[in-house]
Amino acid sequence: MMNKLVNKLQTHTELESGTSLRVLNKPPVNATITDLSFTGKTYQDGIPTAAVPIPLTHTPSQFDLTSCGGNILPNTFTNSTAISGGVTITYDSVLQEFTLNGTGTVNADHYFNFTKPFIHRNGEIYTISRNVTNNITVSILKDYAYFPLNLSSSYLTKTVTYTQDLEITRINLFTFGTFLYDNVKLKVWLNKGSSALPFSFYTGLTQTFNVKDADNNTYQLGSLPDGKAATFNKYKINIPYKILTVTSGTDWTYSTEVYYPIIAFCTYRDYSNAWGETLGVTENAYCNIMNIGIDNVVYTAKIMRMSTYTSLQILVNKVDLSSYDDAGVQAWINAQIAAHGNIEFMYELATPVSYTTHPDEAAKLEAQTQYQYETNINTNVETNLQPTINCFVRKLGNRALVLAEFIDENGDYLVDENGDYIGGLI
Repeated sequence: MMNKLVNKLQTHTELESGTSLRVLNKPPVNATITDLSFTGKTYQDGIPTAAVPIPLTHTPSQFDLTSCGGNILPNTFTNSTAISGGVTITYDSVLQEFTLNGTGTVNADHYFNFTKPFIHRNGEIYTISRNVTNNITVSILKDYAYFPLNLSSSYLTKTVTYTQDLEITRINLFTFGTFLYDNVKLKVWLNKGSSALPFSFYTGLTQTFNVKDADNNTYQLGSLPDGKAATFNKYKINIPYKILTVTSGTDWTYSTEVYYPIIAFCTYRDYSNAWGETLGVTENAYCNIMNIGIDNVVYTAKIMRMSTYTSLQILVNKVDLSSYDDAGVQAWINAQIAAHGNIEFMYELATPVSYTTHPDEAAKLEAQTQYQYETNINTNVETNLQPTINCFVRKLGNRALVLAEFIDENGDYLVDENGDYIGGLI
């Protein structure tokens, strides 16, 4: 009896950039990753003060993304030949194989530079392997610096855990003087995890993405403290927050409260972000010169969600002002900007906004190669990835339903926000 398509399951999971998703793909299950969504992040590295502002760092509007199978060592280099110390090494990108010829006159490095650098993530486990030893040392490097991911001349595999994020730029094949290399065929491969996988051809795609809409406007991908984040996929760019850059003291006002006589409330009202009702103070915001607070504490910032506007407040000591009025507040704001640069607020939009993704970027996402069994996804910036998994099932005759399960690179089952296994009987 011919196979018959009986059902389809679609699910998605969230991954940190640089991790791998292993799809447990037992017949008759045919599972593929069909879509990717990017979720931004915002960082503030330290406690901001007026004297020492701390900038907000977001996932940038342009970044590279690589999606590949189990072998994560790219097969494209800027050079195909390296000659040193009497030994010539050539690389065949189709066979993904190095060939060594010559007799070593001295110990020598042979560098092959990756067409695009790629990132190894802090805390990730990697295993490097090769098919022969033959008095060759293999190292994966950042520029000329040697890191733990290397194979001395007598080892076929090695596993390391990275202790920092590293941008990998090249591979080095080190040969020894006096040794004959007679048409030696060397394959080198790399996989995530602590167990060496057998050789498989690198099959992957690296593309540069620009987070831009159909009108060519670009957006950084950020997130608020409560986790609400901008997302980018082949359909939409969704933004749940507003970033307001204060370039002068214009429209800032002065006020005080009777129970807080030493505090000057420096206030700006954003009438474009009205809430329709008074929801009060929120900590779900950032400011580059003050910590966000909910109480009336000097040298903090407050965000008030009001019916017809959003109130941005900077609370300073009254003695910091040249006068106790709007002019005094505006002078303080201008002096702050002159001394330390613009003031920046990031806060929630009353109504999130969406924009249609630029067709060029949508086409890139559509073309991004996807893999069965194991997919490694990596970007050169910090972001979350939300792959959508389509799982098709074919069954023979009256064969029982099957369980489609998804596991991560450690072999652990992926679960959703409720702790339930991702997958199901289909």
